[in-house]
Amino acid sequence: MKPLLFYMNASNYAQILEDLHNIPCDKFIVNYTPYPHPHNLARDFFLAHPQYTHLIVQPQDLHVKKEHYEKLIETVEKTGHDVVSCVCNVEREGHPHHNMWAICKKIPSKDKQRRKYNWVPATDEKLGLMEVEFQGMVFTCISRRVIERKMIDGEWAFKGTVHVGNDRFLAAPDLTFAHCCRELAIKQYADTDIRLVHYANHKPSLVNKNLSSTEYIQCHG
Repeated sequence: MKPLLFYMNASNYAQILEDLHNIPCDKFIVNYTPYPHPHNLARDFFLAHPQYTHLIVQPQDLHVKKEHYEKLIETVEKTGHDVVSCVCNVEREGHPHHNMWAICKKIPSKDKQRRKYNWVPATDEKLGLMEVEFQGMVFTCISRRVIERKMIDGEWAFKGTVHVGNDRFLAAPDLTFAHCCRELAIKQYADTDIRLVHYANHKPSLVNKNLSSTEYIQCHG
């Protein structure tokens, strides 16, 4: 197993970036780039480098440490599942959704007017691996065979999307991907014993302020 870690950097979280560089795998970092481009750049880079078996997706305000990465890899190698995430809080401390995990057993609707996220309540209990229909891209490990998949209309299953518009069916990339997996009968799982911190503090974005760029960092450890 040889994963590539894809990180979307929009706000320069110092501690997240420091711990990111301690994670022992190659990384593809997309800096200050608006949707839908980050996911598409990562997919194209991954497909162009066949040495990688999995793509791991890390959102910009999700704090991941080396031990979290190692446990995720252990879970994927043990189970062989194509899509495995960790869990994190939905919102910052003090918000009603702070005590909810950013995963759903039933997928939210693509229709914005009917969309509701039924978050899984956080618990101190050991629940292990949970099958879900929405994994929220919470440090999600995706196999190459899934990244390579296309839908019946020729669109990639893993793709960037836009967040705004008049189309009532527009959705963020995590929800779009979850629906693609469901339509392709690809099972999704969350390892609820790998619990990450989601800052969710809406730190000012540097997208369209700083110059967009990508970084490819090879691990030599």
